[in-house]
Order: sequence, then C-alpha cells, then structure tokens
Amino acid sequence: MLAAFEDVIAANPGQRVAVVCHGGVINAFLSRLLGRRRSMFVQLDYTSFSRLLASSGGVRQLRSINETPHLLLPATGPGCTAGPPEPHHDPVDTVLTPSSPRTGGSAVTADTTTSPDLLVLHTLRLSGFVAAPVIARRTELDHVTVDAALAAAAEAGRVKERTGRVAGWTLTAEGRTEHARLLAAELDASGARAAVERAESRFLELNQPFKEICSRWQVRPDGTPNDHSDPAYDRGVVDELGALHPRAVEVTAELAGVLPRFGRYPRDLAAAWERVDGGETTAFAAPLRESYHDVWMELHQDLMSTLGRERGAADGH
Repeated sequence: MLAAFEDVIAANPGQRVAVVCHGGVINAFLSRLLGRRRSMFVQLDYTSFSRLLASSGGVRQLRSINETPHLLLPATGPGCTAGPPEPHHDPVDTVLTPSSPRTGGSAVTADTTTSPDLLVLHTLRLSGFVAAPVIARRTELDHVTVDAALAAAAEAGRVKERTGRVAGWTLTAEGRTEHARLLAAELDASGARAAVERAESRFLELNQPFKEICSRWQVRPDGTPNDHSDPAYDRGVVDELGALHPRAVEVTAELAGVLPRFGRYPRDLAAAWERVDGGETTAFAAPLRESYHDVWMELHQDLMSTLGRERGAADGH
C-alpha cells in the first residue's frame, strides 16, 4: 500500500493530487508515516481530507488530518457547497515530521480584557479542532466558563462539536465570521493596531530564519532526512534556535503589553524551548505536539487574524 502512494507521488512531480480511498487505508498509511503501532488510530469523517507534502528527496510532510470545513459551509445548490474547502489552520511551509497533542508553562497573567466568548472562538480559529479541556488550559479560563461559552456558541450556530474517540470543537462558517468581527472590534477598541503591525513586521523578520532552522532540523545538508542519530548536528541546530528564541519572546512580550491575550506566547515558546533544549526531538517541529513550531504557527495565524488579513507573499510561504 505504501508503494502505491509512492507510485502516485513519483508519477506526479510538482502536482497537487487527490487520492480518494477508505478511512482504513488512510489510517494505515498515516500510521506508517507517523511510526504508530496501531494502524487504526484516528476516526476520520466521511469526505474529510488529510494533506501530505512530498519532496523529490523523499521527505514527507504531514500538513493536516481529517479536515472537514467544507461540511460546515451552507449549500448553494443541490449537493454543492458555498466555496472551496478551507483548512482549519494555515501551517508554516517548513519540512516537518508528524505526531500528536500539546502543553505550555511560564509567567504573564491571564487575559482580563478579551471576553471569554472571543477567547474560546479564537482558540478554535488558531487550532482548528480542540477539546474543551485544552481550550481551558490555553485560555486560562475555568472549565465552567469554557463550557458555557461553547454551549452559547453552539446554540448560535458558531461552533460544532464532534464526539467519539477523537472529540472536540471546531468553528462553523458563521463562527469564523463572528470571530473576525469580534477581533476587529477588540483591535479598534484597544487602539493597538499600530503596535500589532510593528510586532508583525518584527515577527516576519524572524520567520524566514526560523523556517530555515526548521528545515535544517528535518533535512541534513546532503538532502537526506535527519534521523537525529548525530547529537552534534542536532545540537548545532538547537543552538541556532536558541539564538533566535529570545528575540521571538521579546516580540510576544511586547504584544502582550498591548493585547493581554498574546500573553500565552511568551510562556508557550519558553515551555517548548525548554523541551527542545532538554533533548526532546518532537518538541522542535513535530505537528500537534505543542512543539516550538506549533506555537510559532499559531502566533503567525494570530497576528494575521488580529490584523484581519490573509497569508500573502510577505509571510514568506
């Protein structure tokens, strides 16, 4: 089966290809890619799609699993949706190796200006699909407040819950619209637009070097995947990240000074850096592991969402 996927990749260099198959086949393929022992490890929705980037050098990048935003769009005709599928989040275009869930830690007080309703919608916008306990941890809201906000948003048609083995919440099309409206109102009320724009400019100066560091973490200079069997090579790349890390924390700390909800980023970056520096290989760039790259990706999306813009050439990917 793996050979069949590789044949498709080899036959379509530089192309975007859709492979339509059963959920069991997708599970088996992804479990091999992720190095999981269980071949059936995720419950996939009907018509969902999962994204994989494949390089000619043999590196495989898992970009997403089980995207279903097209199911949440209003129909415009028999069997039609209102537009093309939109990903739950916008991953940074670096070379990654996959895995699963997230954690954080460090100082900066909980946000006291952003409403709980917006904090909950915002967490779903940044992460795509999140369980209520994770929302509570990231927003530093108590579980009762999070559950009440989710219930109200669900009643208004702004969020949708999925139950089962992989349970959580996601935004609907109406939820995305309301989230954008609330973010714009918050930014106008805070008078912080100029400060956020300056911070975004400084972030983008760091973004390309960060992507290059991530690429070196995943692919060695000779083009082969980094299997992390060379501690000296890995340490050299970790030290590169260590040199960039204080500048990233400085940007996010300044952001938190004008919009306190950005206060999670200094602590989450610091927590991820501690794990990377301590030798945890997945803490560097593995998706869905609260890796440094995960936090960076969400910060990038947060800046763009806050300023009400879409990803463009200035973002470097």
